Amino acid sequence: MLNAFFVTETAPEVGMDATVCYVTDRVSTKITHVSENGKTVLTWDGKAVKGWTWNGAEMVFDDSPEYRTWTLRKNGRWIVKGQPMERGATHLLVGVKDDYRDPSF
Repeated sequence: MLNAFFVTETAPEVGMDATVCYVTDRVSTKITHVSENGKTVLTWDGKAVKGWTWNGAEMVFDDSPEYRTWTLRKNGRWIVKGQPMERGATHLLVGVKDDYRDPSF
């Protein structure tokens, strides 16, 4: 099990792995942009699925693609821009690639 308290945060870089941590699930992503001051990053949360063909054409689906902007808060966590900095909030772990879907939901 991944415990956020034991993960050492590193300075973000473009192309670096990251993990979006929800209440029980974790989804890996990539950092696509880092601001000059290093306190804002963008991630791409879409996952392309291809290989399915229909009438000879290859179909590509994107599972709810979106860029997401994260800001580094005074508590040391990366939180979605505009969201409150509360305990249990969705946050980003920089430098960690981890996927987990809670099967109980």
